[in-house]
Amino acid sequence: MSIITINLSPRTRAFAEWLAAEEGYTDLGEFISEFLRRHAEEKAKSAGAFIPNEETQQAMRDAREGKTESFESIEALMKSLNDSED
Repeated sequence: MSIITINLSPRTRAFAEWLAAEEGYTDLGEFISEFLRRHAEEKAKSAGAFIPNEETQQAMRDAREGKTESFESIEALMKSLNDSED
């Protein structure tokens, strides 16, 4: 996690606090963090960047930790894949 200092005029801060409250946030920092996260995701998607969902992220963690299945041959892999469809 990072700490960012933002200089705001009193008027801008008051408006941001009001807007955060309208969105259901009680903490301005939480509201700004969520806003930045959403904006970054939207920009990444429009730029064609890949943002993995939770299932993909878990699969990536499993692969890094060696929690993957290996196969003796392509045929064994295909059999496993076809058997899992049932």
